[in-house]
Amino acid sequence: MSAREMSQAEVLSRVKRKKLKLVEAAEALGLGYRQAKRLNRRYGAARGRTPTDWRLPALNRELNDWERIYNTVRPHQALGYRTPLEFLAELQRGAPTKGPGL
Repeated sequence: MSAREMSQAEVLSRVKRKKLKLVEAAEALGLGYRQAKRLNRRYGAARGRTPTDWRLPALNRELNDWERIYNTVRPHQALGYRTPLEFLAELQRGAPTKGPGL
């Protein structure tokens, strides 16, 4: 992420936390209101939710949380709507695996 993008993200995170109005953010970023509104919408959509802390440790925690959910909570169609953890447990037990393409 470039320095400019980091600056924009910091300003928009203040908008998200309601510490700054979008009009004020537009002025701080040197943009028109409509441009700032569009940037704010893209900023929120790019993350699904906007992290308020852009430092590496916080981002690593978010990534680790997502990875845990992806591998232990979220079912996968290719694994017969089981989580990778459930599928692995079945393979280790030697249980027959049922699912599309298996």
